[in-house]
Amino acid sequence: MIAIYLLILGLIVTRFLEWRSFMKNISKLCERYDKKYIFEKNRMPELIAKLREPDSYFIHNEWSAYHFLFLKGPSPYDILFSLKSYRLENFYHPSALDRLRAAGII
Repeated sequence: MIAIYLLILGLIVTRFLEWRSFMKNISKLCERYDKKYIFEKNRMPELIAKLREPDSYFIHNEWSAYHFLFLKGPSPYDILFSLKSYRLENFYHPSALDRLRAAGII
């Protein structure tokens, strides 16, 4: 009986560690996409002006990958408690993935 509990605990810990790694990878994708978007066409002055506005960056900037992957995407808890494998195609809308592909991120 103890072996079954240890097996279940091991599966839960493994799932949590996989989820954490998946979320870190998504965050890295967002960072790479945003950097490419900003520096590719020298949009830094435009970004600095938007950052000075209160509550502007995360809510109103739909170009940001953080916006369309985290704010408009699935909840991290939905991803954690889902039984799907951790692949972008399983959780995100194809239009969001197309934007990442068009930028050459994935």
